[in-house]
Amino acid sequence: MKSSILIIIILFLSFDAFSQIPQGRYFDDIEGTNWTTSIDLNNEKITDLNKIALTIIETDLDSIKSNITIWSFDQTLKIESYNLSSKERTLILNCKYKQDRNNKILKLYVENMELEFSYVFSSNGAFTMLTKKKT
Repeated sequence: MKSSILIIIILFLSFDAFSQIPQGRYFDDIEGTNWTTSIDLNNEKITDLNKIALTIIETDLDSIKSNITIWSFDQTLKIESYNLSSKERTLILNCKYKQDRNNKILKLYVENMELEFSYVFSSNGAFTMLTKKKT
C-alpha cells in the first residue's frame, strides 16, 4: 500500500513539474512566443546566416535595456527591430514557418526559398541555437 501511494505522489509531482515549464521553453510550442537575437538583421540577410542564437523573451519590453531584434512566432514569423529610445518596432521580415519538433527542424519560407535550420536548446530551455542545414 505504501509503495502505491509513493508511486502516485511521484507521478503527481512529475506532472506538476512539467506543467510549470513556461510556453516556448525548449523551443517547443513556440506559437505565441517571442525570442531575441543579437544579430542585427537590418544589416544581415537571414538567407546568408548559418547560425542564429535565440533567447526567449519572458519579460515586458519596458525592462529591456538595449536595441534588439525580436522574433515573434504566431501563424507567421515576424522579425522586427526594437528601438529602445523610441520604443518602436520596425518590421524586417514576415514569413511562413514550419516546425518539426520530433526532428528539431525549423523551416522558414523566405523570398521563394525554403531555409532549413536544425536546432538545439540549453538545459533551461531559454536559449536555442539554429544551424542552417546544407542544401
